[in-house]
Amino acid sequence: MNEERKLPEVVTIHADVLKVSADVKNCARRIEEGHKALQMIADLGKVPTDPGDCNEAWLSSVIDKKLSEVEALPLTESDKSAAQEKWQAINNEAMAYVEAIQESLKAYPLTFIVGDDGVKVNNIDQVIEQTCKRSVPGIAQSHYDLFMKVYDSLLAFRKFEQENGIHSFPLWEMIRKARNPKDFALGWVGGGFTAKTDTLYLQQIRAVEMW
Repeated sequence: MNEERKLPEVVTIHADVLKVSADVKNCARRIEEGHKALQMIADLGKVPTDPGDCNEAWLSSVIDKKLSEVEALPLTESDKSAAQEKWQAINNEAMAYVEAIQESLKAYPLTFIVGDDGVKVNNIDQVIEQTCKRSVPGIAQSHYDLFMKVYDSLLAFRKFEQENGIHSFPLWEMIRKARNPKDFALGWVGGGFTAKTDTLYLQQIRAVEMW
């Protein structure tokens, strides 16, 4: 196969890029901001460095431990109830960030680095490119090969007309009038194919050469 005429295995659709780009960037922002927000909740203690570990299991273990500690303290029922409500409120606040992080990681294979400014997603462009790739079906190559045979034949056809001083008709007119061999012969004998260096003829040649 002529490599210049080999279709690519994958292509990227611009409309997909515009749509996916915004979504991927939004997910990256939710991961970065969610991780930072969890760190701002001082009572949670140390937050996992990897956002992937900031999940429901981690949060539940932290809250359960804190509630157990409250239960073990010599507090009045009123104080225990207040402490439990406090931790339930912390759980609800933190869970919103945990869910945002996990949903974003589930949506796209985002990776990140941890620096002085916290977590930063570092593969946004790669994820957008990979997500927007579309496989080209095998039949497309067969379709294109047939088209290029028509294209090559058209070039040869117009070149033959030019070299032999034959008047060049628009293709739609040739197809309509010349499918019958007798009509084609009559056109020749009757002078219908006598070359004419008119505007239409020159336009036909130029169109094929530029195509």
